[in-house]
Amino acid sequence: MRMARSLASALVFLALSTGAALAAPVPQQQERSFVIQFAPVPYTSQPQAAGAGAGRIVEAPNGTAVATAVGFRFRGLAPRGSYTVVSLGDVTGDGLPDAWPICNFVADDAGSGSCTTQLGPGQQLSSRIELRAGAANGNTVLRTF
Repeated sequence: MRMARSLASALVFLALSTGAALAAPVPQQQERSFVIQFAPVPYTSQPQAAGAGAGRIVEAPNGTAVATAVGFRFRGLAPRGSYTVVSLGDVTGDGLPDAWPICNFVADDAGSGSCTTQLGPGQQLSSRIELRAGAANGNTVLRTF
């Protein structure tokens, strides 16, 4: 009886100790950050304009984006002008070029402005981003290089 109890205790201890060692590691989400630089387009009406952006992507272990947030800051714009940041490319996956508005803002009296946004599931930025005067179909003021 004593031997059976010792054997049972040893088996329970062995099961508990090796069970923890054999447990699969929990996959961790990965974060990566990026910086976006803008340059004026030739013959723009706002040649002194400048801007930059920054973003952070949280990805699941399989590489799919769980959350993406981006922010942009600009200066040298027309005071009190309306602007839209646009992502260009095949954003919808239908093979046709798209101009997808990311965020918009109105510049202050000094010609500076900023906007931030969090992208929804399945949305992603293309490598070509532009700042346009007015709406998404407005004239391009700055673009990524």
